[in-house]
Amino acid sequence: MKVLHVIPSLSASKGGPTPITLNMVRALRHSGVDACLLSTDDHGHTRLDVPLHEWTSYEGIPTYFLPRFRYP
Repeated sequence: MKVLHVIPSLSASKGGPTPITLNMVRALRHSGVDACLLSTDDHGHTRLDVPLHEWTSYEGIPTYFLPRFRYP
């Protein structure tokens, strides 16, 4: 089974959803599920230093990052 988790930000500054999502995906992968993440590079007033538009390993989890989008 393949599972894609989508979360707007993986920045630790965003609080609870980030560690919960990372731990959930780790647990699924440990159980044999092909789980991965899709997120943005949002990090508050700055951006996470991650590659964009390609699969990378973020804290040991396959993750695809897109640039954050802000309304004017």
